[in-house]
Amino acid sequence: MNGSGIPVSGASPMTAAMLMTRDVITAYPDTPLSAAVRQMFQHRIDRLPVVRAKAAVEDRVRDARLEWAIVRPTLTFGSNDILINNLAWALRRLPVYGIPGRGRYPIQPVHVDDVARICLEAAEGRSGLVTDAAGPETPSYRDLVGTVRSAVGSRSLVVPMPAWAVLVAARAMGPIVHDVVLRRDEITELTTGFLTSREPPQGQIRPAEWIAQHGSELGRRWASELARNYSRTGQA
Repeated sequence: MNGSGIPVSGASPMTAAMLMTRDVITAYPDTPLSAAVRQMFQHRIDRLPVVRAKAAVEDRVRDARLEWAIVRPTLTFGSNDILINNLAWALRRLPVYGIPGRGRYPIQPVHVDDVARICLEAAEGRSGLVTDAAGPETPSYRDLVGTVRSAVGSRSLVVPMPAWAVLVAARAMGPIVHDVVLRRDEITELTTGFLTSREPPQGQIRPAEWIAQHGSELGRRWASELARNYSRTGQA
C-alpha cells in the first residue's frame, strides 16, 4: 500500500468490508425530524442515512396498474412470535434482564389476527388506501417487560442499561440460541417511538390481556428469526 492508502501490486486487495461501518444507524423517509435528531445525539453521529427500501416497495405498488392497499403494522405479536416469546424466554432463564435506557419509550403492539383482519378490510375497501395496523394499547417498554415477567412468574431483576451494553449481551447470547438476538437498528426503532402509530388504533386484542392468558406457554422455547426465515423449523 502506498502513502495514499491505495493498494499497490502484490499487496492484498482492499475490499469494501474493510472500510464499511457495521450496524449502521438509519432513519426512514417519514421519520419525524425530532426522532432523527434524538438518534444523532444518542449515538453521537453527524450523518443519518435514510433507508428507502420500504418506500421503494410502496412506490412500486402505487405505480402498478392494479387496485392496491398498503397496511403498515407497528409491531406484531401472537403465538410463538419473536418479541414477546423471546422476551419471556429470557425472563424465565436469566437472573438479570437489561433494558435499553430507562424503558419509558412507548410501543404499540398489534396482534397478528388483528393485522389479518385489517388487511382483509383494506382489500375490500377503496383502492389507494394507506393505513397503519396498530394495537389498542401503548405501554412503555418497561411496562411490557413487567407484564411478561408477571405472566411467566419470573424473578429476573429488570435493570436499565446503556444501549451498547444491551447489544453486547445480546451478541454474547447469539451463539447459545443460534440466532441474531438483537441489532442496533432494532434498539433504535424501539427507543425512538418508531413502533407506534399516530392514527387511531384499529387493533382490538389487548396485549396485556393476551399475555396474561398465554403466560404459561410463553418462552418455553426460543423462536429463532434465522430458523424461521431460512429453515422449516422456526425454533431453536
